[in-house]
Amino acid sequence: MKKITFNFLMPALACALIFTSCGNKNEANGETAASDSTKTEEPAKVEEPTVDFATACTMENKMAVTVKGYEYDTDNKKPINFDIADFVVKNSTWNLKTDSTAELSLFNYTAEEATPKQKNDQVEIRVSFIARKGKKIGPGVYNHSDSQADITAITNVITNNGKVYFNWSAGMPDVGTVTLSCANKDGVCGEFKLASDSPETKWIGTVKVNGTFKVEAK
Repeated sequence: MKKITFNFLMPALACALIFTSCGNKNEANGETAASDSTKTEEPAKVEEPTVDFATACTMENKMAVTVKGYEYDTDNKKPINFDIADFVVKNSTWNLKTDSTAELSLFNYTAEEATPKQKNDQVEIRVSFIARKGKKIGPGVYNHSDSQADITAITNVITNNGKVYFNWSAGMPDVGTVTLSCANKDGVCGEFKLASDSPETKWIGTVKVNGTFKVEAK
């Protein structure tokens, strides 16, 4: 009876020794199940290149502004008419409010020159820049008043007879763009290509702003 028991236990004991031996070998060599898995490294984040104001903004202020036959929401209910082929910037402001909002103003007059009353051809070009969907204000092409775009710009001409809009109706060409070559805490520069032209329509008239601009932050 003892012999039968001994013969039965020997194969089981041998199997146990073999299993243990194999396990120790794998652990000694570092060959575990976990070591077989391939580790994936996350790609390094690529930072967006910065644009230097002095390098990017080599252009000068050289603009033309035209408003003709515009009667929409004017202060004295009379049409606005002027044609400034050489818009000389005498005062300007650049306000980068947040990463996604900014405002630019260009004046062809000083506060003293508009005293006691602002003249018909003394105007301000005012632009609001808006970024959405995680975008930030910076270099790029800003379509005029595009509510669906990631970046957009809304431009108005401020006169002594009220605010002039780039009004538009179906069938007309797009109003255009404001292109920024640089936009940061140091300043802004770029180019206007804006036109809304329907002379026969009083609430649209002819409104144009074209040319390059540069404003250094104060």
